[in-house]
Amino acid sequence: MVTHSETRYPLLRLILRMDRAGSAYFVGLGVLTAPVLVLADPPAAIVWLMWIGWIGFAIWLAALGVFMAWGLTRSAMRGEELDEQWWRSMIDYPPTEVQRQQPPR
Repeated sequence: MVTHSETRYPLLRLILRMDRAGSAYFVGLGVLTAPVLVLADPPAAIVWLMWIGWIGFAIWLAALGVFMAWGLTRSAMRGEELDEQWWRSMIDYPPTEVQRQQPPR
């Protein structure tokens, strides 16, 4: 079910979801690969390639953070407020009782 709150700011919603998924993947990747690098002791060329991949991924996450800040600033400058229902829909929380009773705007 798509509510009015979910259709507002589709680009900001996409950026926030990409940032959330990318951050989780980045942390998981670090937790899994660090012990493997210590135990396996791969050649230096492979280690450099992994570092380049991690740095590229970190730059991508930083760019998403900048776009996220820009989108939130844009909505704040317009005087618009992202209500609790919008934030709850971002992380798949069920709506609260008060929000279920409110008609769409």
